[in-house]
Amino acid sequence: KHGHGTFVAGLIGARLDNEGIAGLAFPARLMVAKVVRDDGVVPLEAEARAIRWAVDRGARVINLSLGGLRDPFDPNHDSYSPLEASAVEYAVRKGAVVVAAVGNGDQARELPWKYASYPAALPHVLGVSALARDGSVPMFSNRDDLYNDIAAPGDDLLSTLPYSLTALRPTCLEQGYSECGPPEFRRGQGTSFASAIVTAGATILRGSRPDLGAGQIRTILERSAVDQTSATGCRRCTADRDALSGWGKLDVAAAVSWNRNLPSPDRYEPNDDAGNRAVHVPRRRSLKRHATVDFWDDQNDVYAVRLKKGERLRAAL
Repeated sequence: KHGHGTFVAGLIGARLDNEGIAGLAFPARLMVAKVVRDDGVVPLEAEARAIRWAVDRGARVINLSLGGLRDPFDPNHDSYSPLEASAVEYAVRKGAVVVAAVGNGDQARELPWKYASYPAALPHVLGVSALARDGSVPMFSNRDDLYNDIAAPGDDLLSTLPYSLTALRPTCLEQGYSECGPPEFRRGQGTSFASAIVTAGATILRGSRPDLGAGQIRTILERSAVDQTSATGCRRCTADRDALSGWGKLDVAAAVSWNRNLPSPDRYEPNDDAGNRAVHVPRRRSLKRHATVDFWDDQNDVYAVRLKKGERLRAAL
């Protein structure tokens, strides 16, 4: 949709010397891949090419403020795509942090929708939900017990818009900003924008701690988040992780100053499935492997061992 990408880009990296706003990660260098057609549709082929294009050009954090409806109990309304999953897996393998919106329920049969969209529901993707100013989770923000990882402001936001769009209201003084845009942008809301803010947070953490792997960055962002409960304005949120806000509200300062034990880096990802997605283990008489798994972000690890005819493999866990 015209203007959506500019709004997202402004939240991430608008320059500090602007009169209107500054992006949370204003020193960041943005690489922009346009994947939306004029009719608002995002072709999966274009998205997959864009992810690979960005990774091949050195992108360390990838924001996916887009999504397709997910319904694990109705294949006719489920948008899982092997093409999209393969592109995300490629980004993970190359060490990029992938952040995606859990989705707005505007295409779902009911609100709030209880499943995060793809690609937020893919392995190793940081799924982001929205918070309102009062700390509540808006009805449009998808819920999910497993794939909603973290929350960020996603309601009543101001950001940048193309001048060609704001010029349609020439009497508005804040040209180039959403205040002068069409009605749907003037009080910007959506998990797309929450995802942009978390992407900026991931960028700051990655820039301040270049020694950390992508999985470590995801874990620190999640575990340093501020738990959302009735005390913070989210009456339906529960203590610790919940389907509405994940681990809680993004806290960039807490993430950057994280001084607890670091989560172990996982050198084998993405080894989530069999076949060529498995990690091939060399044939030795005795060999140990230390797996790194997590219930929320990495439930499966798969290792492959090639055996000759008649050979036996003995494994202990």
